[in-house]
Amino acid sequence: MTALQSDRPACDLNFSNLSMTFWKNYDDHIRLGKRSGMTISGREERVSPAQRGIIPLNEKSMMSGSERHECVEVLRGIACLSVMWFHLTGFHATNGNALFPQGNLLEAAGAYGYLGVQLFFVISGFVIPYSLSRRGYMVNRDGLGFLFRRVVRIEPAYIASLVLVVVLQVASALTPASHAAMPGKDLAGSLILHFAYLAPWFHVPWLSPVYWSLAIEFQYYIAMLFFAPFLLSTRRALVYSFMLMTLILPLIVHDGRTLFPYLPLFGLGFVRYLAFRRLLTFAELSLLTVIILGLCWFTLDRPETFVAAFAFAFLFLPLTRPVPLLSFLGTISYSLYLVHVPIQIRIINLATRLPATTLIQYAAFLFATALSILVAYWFWRLVEKRSADLSRLIGPAPLLQKNI
Repeated sequence: MTALQSDRPACDLNFSNLSMTFWKNYDDHIRLGKRSGMTISGREERVSPAQRGIIPLNEKSMMSGSERHECVEVLRGIACLSVMWFHLTGFHATNGNALFPQGNLLEAAGAYGYLGVQLFFVISGFVIPYSLSRRGYMVNRDGLGFLFRRVVRIEPAYIASLVLVVVLQVASALTPASHAAMPGKDLAGSLILHFAYLAPWFHVPWLSPVYWSLAIEFQYYIAMLFFAPFLLSTRRALVYSFMLMTLILPLIVHDGRTLFPYLPLFGLGFVRYLAFRRLLTFAELSLLTVIILGLCWFTLDRPETFVAAFAFAFLFLPLTRPVPLLSFLGTISYSLYLVHVPIQIRIINLATRLPATTLIQYAAFLFATALSILVAYWFWRLVEKRSADLSRLIGPAPLLQKNI
């Protein structure tokens, strides 16, 4: 037993026992390289993974940060590029004009780019439990630390983007013939609600259309703070209780301001995590996947279902090397997600006041894309990367050095 394990305090909530059970299986399957042990069905089997029907993953590569890291990063890059494309081709300037006329090839190609947000939700469903499992998560010991890590990780960049949005809004209002309005007198109250992710609950519009998804993610972090030990357990009853809750809640709560309607998307990430932990047979994996995709079809929409299936399948790809551009965009995806809207809006406002020629439209598209990526890169270097590095120092150290 490692020092990290022996130093764990006792817990009255049985989460300690669950975590210790998980850690023992972790050592057996990963650190010691054993391939025998218990599946989620609770059966002790001393046969090969192929004979058990376990998904054949290169687990050592995944744990070292190559296959796992690149697969997630590339999918993040695809997600952020999709959202950026959607906003650039779909926004209307303050004079009411769009950059591209309806039916334009680029405009049509970006029509479903908003679904990139759904990709992010599937990714989070996998990444967060994986990160928690690496730290041997227990609520009584790590709950506040986990939440504090997430706050330190995401809040500085989020707050900096709010400042950027307000500053550019003021600058636009001061520009002659821009038709942009100055921020209202209720700006201070709006910012406070933004900091707490409560704006829609008080009928206050988001200052940027991407912020709504950050509120959903933050609710997800709070939910995982309390319920992650059920998913991290190797006990069949606890894991399936967690998954059953994931399936039932979207059928009960339909308020788009809450996490619950989007749980099927996170649920696919949970299934991917369970498959990664080698706790699912092929039959169990197939059944859970079909049920959750059916729930997506019923509670969300067809486009969301197709995109969710794509994201889920993509997380199984054996990527071991960076993919040009997409891996880079995945690295800076959070920064790019935050800053692209205020930058692109200004360029669209300018371009739509020039003659509506094909040259100007495509030049504005390329310039807005390049400038958004450039600003996002420096935003990542100066703000996001520093807060991410700081967040890794909080709480117990993971067994492996690389983080997603």
